[in-house]
Order: sequence, then structure tokens, then C-alpha cells
Amino acid sequence: VDMPSLGGLAFFYILGHNLRAVVIISLLGTVSFGTLGSLLYFLNSAVIGVVLSLTGTLGLSPWKVAVFGILPHGIFEIPALILSSAAVLYGAVMLVTPRSQRSLGEVIIEAFADWMRIFLGLVLPLLVIAAAVEAWVTPVLLSSFGG
Repeated sequence: VDMPSLGGLAFFYILGHNLRAVVIISLLGTVSFGTLGSLLYFLNSAVIGVVLSLTGTLGLSPWKVAVFGILPHGIFEIPALILSSAAVLYGAVMLVTPRSQRSLGEVIIEAFADWMRIFLGLVLPLLVIAAAVEAWVTPVLLSSFGG
């Protein structure tokens, strides 16, 4: 198996994983008025901290791993997570804000439509770029400069 096909497999795996994470964060945020989604988003930050800490204990440079292993795709992936979490929080605010001119169902549909616009227009393209960078660029950077 040559390297480009491995990168292609990694791309689809990474993209699928990130899409699942965004959907889970959004669903949990929706049923908890944004709180569980935000907690899962912060959990992602904690995982990054643990990974960097473990690389330090393994004798690798946490700074190099952060710069060459996380930053290249993280500059696309992290804003995608922030935007998705913010859209869920916005939807939660819309649900609890009294609106006499609209029914609850209309507010839910409007909030979902707003989330879908943000997801399709911003989050999905950012996640596609992040997955491509993580599959094809990050391994080259880590093997050349990281560690």
C-alpha cells in the first residue's frame, strides 16, 4: 500500500471522527441548553494537554509536537469546534428567550436552520481542510521536524 492511499484512508477516518464529535457535541448541547456541548468542547482541550504532557514524559519535545503535530490542522479544527459550540449555545439562548410572535416549534426550526447554515457554510469546510492537513501535512511535518 503506497503512502497516498494511506493518507486518503486517514483523511476519511479523521473527517468522520471529527464530524461525529461535532454532531455529539451539538446533540448534547441541544438537550442541555448548551452546557454539555460546551463541556465536551473543553474536554477536547484537556485531551490536548494530556497528549502534550505524555510526549514530554516520553522524552519528546511538547513544543515541537504542538507546533508540528497539532497546530497545522488545529488552526482549522479548533475554530470549527468553537463555531459549532457557539451555534448550539445561540440556539439554546433562542429557546429560552420569550418570543410572543413565534411558537416554540418555529423557534426550534429557526435555531436548527441557523445551526445548519453555520455547520454547512463554516464548520464542514473547516473540518475538511483540517482532515486534509492532518492526513497529509501533519505526518510529514512530524517526521521531519517533530519529536
